[in-house]
Amino acid sequence: MGGTEKTSVDSLVQARDIAIAVRDAGGRAFFVGGWVRDRIMGRESTNVDIEVFSVPADRLRTLLESFGHVEAVGASFQVFKLGDLDISLPRRDSKSGRGHKGFEVTGDPFMSIEDAARRRDFRVNAILWDPLTDQYEDPFDGRGDIERRVLRVVDPATFEAEMRQCGFETVGRKLIGPTDDHVGSAVSIARLADAG
Repeated sequence: MGGTEKTSVDSLVQARDIAIAVRDAGGRAFFVGGWVRDRIMGRESTNVDIEVFSVPADRLRTLLESFGHVEAVGASFQVFKLGDLDISLPRRDSKSGRGHKGFEVTGDPFMSIEDAARRRDFRVNAILWDPLTDQYEDPFDGRGDIERRVLRVVDPATFEAEMRQCGFETVGRKLIGPTDDHVGSAVSIARLADAG
């Protein structure tokens, strides 16, 4: 999809159907990231990312295959692609080397919502939305940041700005608001780590 197209109705219906199947399997599926942020801001969005809790990866893949062809992408951590949808487990990013590529990533379906949201770049992207209950999970007050039109990192200790710079540029253009001090200093720190 191009940057100006909106999410198709078929994709949204399929995403909701997946959330129902996940619930029936004992889990919970949330829309996450930019789609949720854009929904709150009353804007069109181009893709839906789904994060699934309490369903192990092998069971999730089997569940998703009942909806069509599933493609697993990612070398160390799999994201399941189903048409226009990206579906994944909550994941842990552990620093394992230098620079913005030095991470070990593992899926953890039993991670808490707060811990899953903590690995996201900005608070406005750390909001989860349950399409079955129409309720938000917002452990870092991302909705407040949207209302105040500010851009703050979720966790300065784990923020890798170089890796997230594209996200900063995209989100920053949409919010057009101030950023916290951690954004600029993290960019400098990430560049130093990659250079050293």
